[in-house]
Amino acid sequence: MGSVSAIFDFYESSVIEVAFDHGLVVVVPDDVEALGDGFVSVPSPFDGDGGWVITAWNPRSAGELSLEQNHARNVELRRLLVDAGAGVVDAAGRSRSGDVAEESFYCTSVDRGMVLGLADHYEQNAVFYLDADRVAVVGVLIDEQRSTGYSVWARV
Repeated sequence: MGSVSAIFDFYESSVIEVAFDHGLVVVVPDDVEALGDGFVSVPSPFDGDGGWVITAWNPRSAGELSLEQNHARNVELRRLLVDAGAGVVDAAGRSRSGDVAEESFYCTSVDRGMVLGLADHYEQNAVFYLDADRVAVVGVLIDEQRSTGYSVWARV
């Protein structure tokens, strides 16, 4: 994908979709173009304790696994998170344009060490952390971290 800095630039501009019971919300980092027609800005549903966005898709962002392999890895990851007592809802990380996307999970009630350990096991470059004020890209295989504010959007 390129240099470490370019990889993190891409992650930092990613849009995160989280499927809550009341509907899908889309997290758009500050400095990324807001969503247009068909979306409305909504209050953040993320609380001060925050949660993590993690996936088992595409180890090292190489994109070499089939859809079936990626799905099987995510089924296993979900089971490990649930068995650990985490609250888990479906999520996705994607490019702003939507041409790159990975099925993921938003998980709460799980500690940082476990999330980073699982991400390392599944060879993920980074995970996301969301709380009431910021979204952070936390490096796992890459030693970098960045955070920014965000806005939250929902389909009209």
